[in-house]
Amino acid sequence: MDDTDNIKSRASLDEIHSLLDALPHAVYECDTDGRIQFHNRAYSEITGYSSEEISGMHVWDFQVRGPGCDELPGFLKQLASEQPDPEPYCCRNLTKDGRIIDVQVDWKYKRDLSGEVTGFACILSDVTERMQSERILRQGEEALRESEQRFRNLVRLMPEIVFETDPGGMITFTNENAYDVLGYSQMDLEAGVNALDFIVPEHRDRAKANLGRVMAGEDIGVSEYEVLNSDGSRVPVLIRTSRRVENGKLTGLCGVIVAISERKRMEDDLRQALSDKDLLISEIHHRVKNNLLIIQSLLRLQSGGIEDETSREYLLASEDRIRVISMIHERLYRSGDPRGLDAKEYIEALAGQLYRRYKANSDVIRLEVDVSVDRIDVDTAIPCGLIISELLTNSLKHAFPDGREGTVYIALKHQKDGQSLLSVRDTGVGLSDDLDIEQADTLGMKIVSTLSRQLRGTIDVERLGGVWVRVSFREKRFS
Repeated sequence: MDDTDNIKSRASLDEIHSLLDALPHAVYECDTDGRIQFHNRAYSEITGYSSEEISGMHVWDFQVRGPGCDELPGFLKQLASEQPDPEPYCCRNLTKDGRIIDVQVDWKYKRDLSGEVTGFACILSDVTERMQSERILRQGEEALRESEQRFRNLVRLMPEIVFETDPGGMITFTNENAYDVLGYSQMDLEAGVNALDFIVPEHRDRAKANLGRVMAGEDIGVSEYEVLNSDGSRVPVLIRTSRRVENGKLTGLCGVIVAISERKRMEDDLRQALSDKDLLISEIHHRVKNNLLIIQSLLRLQSGGIEDETSREYLLASEDRIRVISMIHERLYRSGDPRGLDAKEYIEALAGQLYRRYKANSDVIRLEVDVSVDRIDVDTAIPCGLIISELLTNSLKHAFPDGREGTVYIALKHQKDGQSLLSVRDTGVGLSDDLDIEQADTLGMKIVSTLSRQLRGTIDVERLGGVWVRVSFREKRFS
């Protein structure tokens, strides 16, 4: 080749280099030892080195040192002997100002006329932002996997059954507790089972309707069903479900199942215990009533052998008091609820019994009962009954002498201040002005006064137009 050809070749090469300098991509050439033989302006800009500084440098001089970097020269030699052109690769380069950048190298072999590889022609791209995004994405994916793993670990430890289904109701996920509660293996459930298949037949239509409501977006709260165990037994459960929506699309259901066999057993035990307790209380009332009847009979027999009228009356009055208590226990025994009794029915029955005991003519001595209290407990019924008995007995014996007509009023009402008011009033001859009921010597009045204090109440007596005794006490609400 003469000098003219050399000049033309050099001019052509310079023209090519000028074109490469104009490219926005970093371009360089190196021999098989990695020594840089050519680079364009973009390569200097990326690395931060001047053309003079780059001359004589090797490609690995720019790379961040780390494990395997010492093997790069041998790697290039080996690569030059392989076919076809090498695949693009990414590495991290260190710029002159100390920045670390991610780069991608796309390269092809340079060959001489004999076809032997003499070096590499490379395009270097700054992919720092892309690699950073990919690293962030990988970190996010890793964090998501870790979060999902933590979630699954927590779900695995939950004592409840956690499940997911597809839109058709086929189970796509359950935690391990499902195997223990339902008796199925993981293989059974992964084989494809519809959630409704676990519901007992008589609950299935209701469950299907409820799942449809949930799919439509309704929150139906907690539902109780029975599900079938693999051995055919039934397990009572509570189920709460909600929709799974991803990217605005319904993907199925998720939910929690709580087995309540133990709770049901405890509820049954509690109901039985309460039933046993009520039965025991009822039996106690029955036994107390029978014992009181025996005492009544003994007093009646005893009174029959006493000639002194006053003494006999004392015994009969005691029998009346015992009868009041016996009547309460009799009614509590026969009541559906042995804790309390119907107040109006009890007071009317008590008054009727006393009317018969003293042979009072109801056409002459009328009785009016006004009770607004529905039910009273035994602790209130006994003192109230005895107070009514003493006051009504006193009215029947002393308020209407010589066939005098009149009326006896008995009332038990709630007051606005939370008190209850028991009142017994007659239109008879009344009491003497100097009689203090709380200081009276008679046993009956002492009983009334004592029982009023037992109720933690106050007693008030009005003498106009007969006798009106009022006992106000803090009521014990029946529950």
